[in-house]
Amino acid sequence: MLASMVQSIGGIPILYPIPKDSINETKDILKKAADETHLLLSTGGISVGKYDLISDAWKEIGGTWVTSKINMKPGKPFSLGSLSSSILLALPGNPVSAAMTFTIFVYPAIKKLNGSYDYEPETKMAIAGADIVSKHSRVEFQRVRTNSKKQIVPLIQQGSHCLSTLAQSDGFIRVNPDDKIHAGQEVEFTPWPY
Repeated sequence: MLASMVQSIGGIPILYPIPKDSINETKDILKKAADETHLLLSTGGISVGKYDLISDAWKEIGGTWVTSKINMKPGKPFSLGSLSSSILLALPGNPVSAAMTFTIFVYPAIKKLNGSYDYEPETKMAIAGADIVSKHSRVEFQRVRTNSKKQIVPLIQQGSHCLSTLAQSDGFIRVNPDDKIHAGQEVEFTPWPY
């Protein structure tokens, strides 16, 4: 999925092997990728579980973290690191979290690195076809679809593991903590740019 997204916006994806749950193998692959590319993407292994090895492996090969974890849903584990002339964008492992953080952070980075002055995903105004309420203390990016009246409606399943709702959605909206968007209200909508 991520390789296809990279390619669709003018990047050249190079796929590296998936490391086993081993700090040494993770370090070897990260080091090789950092030596061969300027922008690295990883997915998974960046949270706080027993086998989330990206953070420690990156530090052990000399990398530093610019940011670690962000206040958004889905996508909280997203982290940004640097090593010499390489940047690591460490995306979460859940597919929706990976797609969302790619769209918000990686898409603009690749577009800008390719010389585009128009590097943010296009947004437009749309009418909410239902009430939309924030249920979290983090900024939430909700997947939405366009109904027959050309209004946007959030999909019921918003879990970061729900790849099917990613496929069913037309894009997403940003919902800040404590936001209450009422049906009929205008809202900023970002169609998927792929």
